[in-house]
Amino acid sequence: MIITGQAQQLILDDVPFKVEAIDLSLSSSKKSSYTKAKKLCEADAATPFDLAVGPLIRCKVIKLAPKEHILMLNMHHIISDDWSVNILLKELFSIADALHEGKQPNLPALPVQYLDYSIWQKQWLVQGGELKRQLEYWKQKLTGVPESLDLPTDYPRPGIQSFKGASQSFTIDAEQTALLKNTAEQHGCTLYMMLLAIFKVQLYRYTGQEDICIGSVISNRQLEETNGLIGMFVNTLALRTLLDGNDTFETVLSKVKATCVDAYKHQDTPFEKIVDAVQPRRNLAVNPLFQIMVSQNIPLSLPEQDIELIGLERNSSKFDMTVEFTESPNGLEGIIEYCTVLFKQDTIERMANNFTAPVRGNNSQCRCQDL
Repeated sequence: MIITGQAQQLILDDVPFKVEAIDLSLSSSKKSSYTKAKKLCEADAATPFDLAVGPLIRCKVIKLAPKEHILMLNMHHIISDDWSVNILLKELFSIADALHEGKQPNLPALPVQYLDYSIWQKQWLVQGGELKRQLEYWKQKLTGVPESLDLPTDYPRPGIQSFKGASQSFTIDAEQTALLKNTAEQHGCTLYMMLLAIFKVQLYRYTGQEDICIGSVISNRQLEETNGLIGMFVNTLALRTLLDGNDTFETVLSKVKATCVDAYKHQDTPFEKIVDAVQPRRNLAVNPLFQIMVSQNIPLSLPEQDIELIGLERNSSKFDMTVEFTESPNGLEGIIEYCTVLFKQDTIERMANNFTAPVRGNNSQCRCQDL
């Protein structure tokens, strides 16, 4: 709500919430009921929330057969992040198990609430001077960053950024994933740093640009008390690295590691404040500071019961391209979300197929320009 011209949070004593039950078990076939259910979920995912009214979570339980159901949870990002989804699912399954055993659900008490975190964050950042210190770092790091990454596109870029999108899935098998993790460990890096270095080399090869800035997300839960909270904690980082055609992949990995470590030390500053401080040249055709995002998602912690995740079609893209990785028993599951106004599907497929080229064979010692 707006009070004296300022947006303020209004905490309600009670929020009306309902679980929509849909029975598709009488459909002509299991395939038919599944197709209908998936379309219902995709339609819900595409339906915007009313931030002024709430609730900012929707739930459907769709019955496919007497002992087969789909649970759809749709939460607005303003109240949730990937970490929160894991917490919510863990608590839901804990409650379900307790009820199944005839017991009273007993979730652990929370030491703090999101409001407590918000107050602490404001006091620490603003009153404690941390915000000023971190903004100085970001201004120094990002001043002069290129307006855009000139990645070749299949179609001309429109004058105003489009968010029409699609997605392409790919897999890095367990053997290749183990190689990536081992190489990262040998260089004192995380798997994410390894993946980011690979992608930056790939972008260098596609664009010829040496100054490459890519977006990343970080959980931003530095206080242990926040680990059990459901809420929007995640922050966006702009990871800028200067490459050279004569750099070997190992050199690039070292540069990316240094970039990430420094950024993590200054992760608390809200991204919108970084943009305001850096003041990049604004262009309605592109996202400021970076146009490509790379992230490593937290794998969902599912119980051992007969439960599986159902992927939905993506028809939007926040950036020119977003590459997401999730570790699984089969290796790394990758998804490239891309803007269909800029790229064809076969272009994205080629990028996915070429992803691990910088670390195949003895390529880690080759120069970027030779990969």
